[in-house]
Amino acid sequence: MTRILLFFLLLPVITMGRATDPNGKKHSMQEVSAKYISSGSDWKVIAGLQARESFADRVYSHLQLELRDKLSRHFQWGVLYRAQINNRNNENWQLTPAGHRWTENNNGIESVWGGYGMARAMLTEQLRFEAKIQYEWSTLFSQQTLRYRSNLTHFWPTAQGPPTHVYIQHEIFIPLNYQHQQINQRWVYLGVNWPMPSGAFWGLSLAFAEWVWTESESFEKSFPGDQYKISDQAFILSLHVLFLGS
Repeated sequence: MTRILLFFLLLPVITMGRATDPNGKKHSMQEVSAKYISSGSDWKVIAGLQARESFADRVYSHLQLELRDKLSRHFQWGVLYRAQINNRNNENWQLTPAGHRWTENNNGIESVWGGYGMARAMLTEQLRFEAKIQYEWSTLFSQQTLRYRSNLTHFWPTAQGPPTHVYIQHEIFIPLNYQHQQINQRWVYLGVNWPMPSGAFWGLSLAFAEWVWTESESFEKSFPGDQYKISDQAFILSLHVLFLGS
């Protein structure tokens, strides 16, 4: 228990990286996360924490709570709530003589509500395919986003206990009502999760992420005729832990 509490307390500290230009391109970032999944009935409670380097010595972090139901062997659905801070949005770009620059924001905690559906299928005894579609609504300017994720996981047998998970994952973010860009985020992951004697899983993953920001509807109303398109890319090394309920 002491190790678990220490991990949570150090989440925001571990990801603090070198100082960077808030408008510059950071080509590498670090991230840590922790997730708990209850066991037992078809209904599961899932709680997760995440912290990641963002910009100007800021840390993007969130707390997410989910309630998930297993409809059948292949289909699940769920609802979620996420509280996040330091999310780099479309509203805080200002035109300067040097071009559009990111400015400090005081949006505080941003609340996100959503729901999703998942489909899973075992392609072989050790290979599983998963697809997930998730709708999200943010309290920040009522922005709506559709996320699609596909995942291919290989279960590597171990001498004792659960298998090791090796996976590749692709995810895209589609803005529904706030950006002209059809896809404003794209993530590709390669990762592995190792079982621990305690029943938890420790994992490492390497992701390549792309972001695109353009003027939103509310931005256009505030700054008529002002247009911009900013993009960024980064490799993200992630350390994570998964706790399973007993």
